[in-house]
Amino acid sequence: MLFTRIIERLFRLDPPSPCQSCEHLKLLLEQERLERRTLIQALTTKSEPLGAAPFPKDFHPLPSRHTPFSVKRAQLETADRLLAEQRRADERSKASTVTETRINELEKELGLEEKENAG
Repeated sequence: MLFTRIIERLFRLDPPSPCQSCEHLKLLLEQERLERRTLIQALTTKSEPLGAAPFPKDFHPLPSRHTPFSVKRAQLETADRLLAEQRRADERSKASTVTETRINELEKELGLEEKENAG
């Protein structure tokens, strides 16, 4: 490289002209550098600080994915207790309606219903 420069100076030769693809690549490289500089300048310039956006009224934070075992166990026990209580209440109401219908049927068979209404 140094040797070629010396020869060019001695003989006053013109440096070889770059090919079109090299020129095209140089232009693209210069454009990319310019874009990068403008982006960096835009990022580094101090603009007005953005205020914190207000939270929407219906904002609910996401629940944590990890719940301790004791908390999970308590939730499951509470749910089971409520479900068992609801089933017991359903069975009681079902049993009372079955008992009432059975009593009414027996009263009709024995004819006690007619006597109570008459007396």
